[in-house]
Amino acid sequence: ANIWLGTLLLERSDDIYRMKGLLSVDGLNERFVFQ
Repeated sequence: ANIWLGTLLLERSDDIYRMKGLLSVDGLNERFVFQ
């Protein structure tokens, strides 16, 4: 999930003004909070 989110920010940074949320990935017990 960390790699996916980092890649999203690198590739789409011009389109993203602000991000905040909770990410739950199928198959993982952890949830990720990002701001």
